[in-house]
Amino acid sequence: MSTENRMLDQAEFRKLANNFYIPESSYVKIDQISPRIKGWVATTGKCSVGQFAKRFKVMTAYDNDRGNADAVIRFGSCGRLVATPQEIAQRINLITETEEQQLALTYQSIGKLNAPKAQGNSTTPTEPEIFTGQWEGVSNTLTGKTMQKGAAQYSFDFDIAEQKTSCAGTAVTSKSSRLTGTWQLSCENGLSAKGIWNGKIDQPISGEGYDKNKHVITFTLAPAT
Repeated sequence: MSTENRMLDQAEFRKLANNFYIPESSYVKIDQISPRIKGWVATTGKCSVGQFAKRFKVMTAYDNDRGNADAVIRFGSCGRLVATPQEIAQRINLITETEEQQLALTYQSIGKLNAPKAQGNSTTPTEPEIFTGQWEGVSNTLTGKTMQKGAAQYSFDFDIAEQKTSCAGTAVTSKSSRLTGTWQLSCENGLSAKGIWNGKIDQPISGEGYDKNKHVITFTLAPAT
């Protein structure tokens, strides 16, 4: 299967969209000749994804240049994007020589960046330690603990008094961004849920998702106060 056909394969795109809980009703297929784009984009307004092949280079006179796409673009985010997924697909392009020169001039004017001076009583940012949340139809108050496991994963656990059970889960950082990712949890009584999480620098991590009954669960991972 060619790269273009693989990007047009809805089943391939579904794997990406499912990671961000985007339904098929939001999928938009892009299959155009000029500019040559083959693939899919989708958005719920909150989360957006895209997976497509695109032609960036100018056509050449070589016999083996058939004008096919020469790059693959794949993205997914539940943060604010600079444009809609459709606009990104149409407008994304290679940097021009003029733009490269403008960037060089801009960075020259910035000059060398010096490391900030150490201040008294400075501390290393605290990693998340407390889990708090709500689970629709299960519990309005979830509390537990969390800890970092490696550079890109957190683990957390909590008890559900109403269900007389304990739960444990993990939150894994996305490869494309350190400020978003996926999470999943399971409980001793068979309950389970999964979803996505987002974070901001110096702000608690917030997660949202669903259990198998489509009940919403929300939580935060925050430093101890």
